[in-house]
Amino acid sequence: MLSEVNTKTPFNFSNLEIFILSVALSIGVLCLFIPVHYLLILFVSGLAAALLVAKPKIPYYLLILSLPTAVFRFGMGGINVGLLDIFILLTLTSTLLHSIIFNKYASIKTSADKYIVVFAALFLFAGVTSISSTGILGTFKFFEAIAVYYLTVYLLRLKYISISGILKLLLASACFQAVVGILQSATGSFGTFYRTSRGYLGLLGLGSTTVWHGQGSFIHFNGFGNYLVSMFLLLSPFLYGVVKKKKWALAIALLLFTGVIISYSRGSLLGLIVGLTFFAHEVTPNKKKFWTVTGISALFVAVLALYVSGTSYVNTLNPRNDIWDVVFAIIFESPRSALIGSGLNSYWDAISLYIPANVPLTEISGWFAHSAYLLTMQEMGFIGLSTYYGIIACFLYSLHKDYRKSSGYLKMLSLSIQMFLIGMLVMGVFDHSFASTSFRTLIFIILGLYYAFRNKEKILNKLPAKQADLVKETPA
Repeated sequence: MLSEVNTKTPFNFSNLEIFILSVALSIGVLCLFIPVHYLLILFVSGLAAALLVAKPKIPYYLLILSLPTAVFRFGMGGINVGLLDIFILLTLTSTLLHSIIFNKYASIKTSADKYIVVFAALFLFAGVTSISSTGILGTFKFFEAIAVYYLTVYLLRLKYISISGILKLLLASACFQAVVGILQSATGSFGTFYRTSRGYLGLLGLGSTTVWHGQGSFIHFNGFGNYLVSMFLLLSPFLYGVVKKKKWALAIALLLFTGVIISYSRGSLLGLIVGLTFFAHEVTPNKKKFWTVTGISALFVAVLALYVSGTSYVNTLNPRNDIWDVVFAIIFESPRSALIGSGLNSYWDAISLYIPANVPLTEISGWFAHSAYLLTMQEMGFIGLSTYYGIIACFLYSLHKDYRKSSGYLKMLSLSIQMFLIGMLVMGVFDHSFASTSFRTLIFIILGLYYAFRNKEKILNKLPAKQADLVKETPA
């Protein structure tokens, strides 16, 4: 009978109850010395820090979502800081603390390490030798992108994040940007700044040629268009080969395409055309049919280009020619600038003597390089230009070689990254967006997806069972 008697007393507490009482007692004592609102901030900050350490994928995914938010920047101690920089630091810190506390580690060695080392040496030299006082900050910005590459590899190998999760997040981000851009173009509100005479319907006599450019959360509509095209090309193979609900895939493709159109970025549209042409070439078995259709399409595009050649849609290209003349003057100012460039972040320092005197101060910001190639050559010279894009070409060669000999998920992933890089190379001719920290970080994230698990067997081992089965069913 004694064993049936409840021996629990008011002084027997569970571990959870002891913890809650201890926290309450600590807060009560601290209230005597610290204002309550400060304690509340400290408490919430502590919970957030604990969550970030326990789940390093959270700041990593926030990092991805912050890629298109270049417009949200602020000055701090003379350094231009953005949301992306903050989330990179948070991800690095939380991942490091998580590994130390939970004793979980993974190798970050990849087959691309030799190229990463060359990249790092190139940007370190360009930062140290820069004529700008902020040149070394450009090196640190590039090192941020390299850090994200290894974070991607590390977290993927620990299975804290997944390739499909990253691709879905990039898709959601691109769709959101497209919706915002469409609203901006349709209403002239929601943060759009640019209005030009590039209206497509106006050129056909069906409306006004004056239109608002969609730009999403980017500083300029070219960056917005380049981002949407990059995502369109990256995700097209998956929308084409993996998504079973084709109506959804078509709706997503139409949304992204509409976003590219209302950006009115001609370089973005050209990059999309070239990238999709490459995609069609790779997935079309009948090459004769492909070249026939491509030839007819090229003839149509040529006629269309001839039709708009004397309109406002093309005439706004003329200032770019003047800008490029100035950039070439900077590059060939001396043997040093031609070979090794003026250094990172040196564009405005170098261009000041070459901008025409009749350019108003309010329009000087429009005299940026407008070409990733020319900006790279101005900062790092011919040696830097050939090294940087030579490595990109090596990535493309490696991806294409793997694409030819692989099947399933790896084949699809290698094709999508090839399309992404080809589009980047084309769009870089007419815009400098891909020389920014945001786009360089995006490039390294995409490369990290691939080089974390380069062979098919390892990819299948890392994927969930259901997804692995889908990969096996995907035609080569």
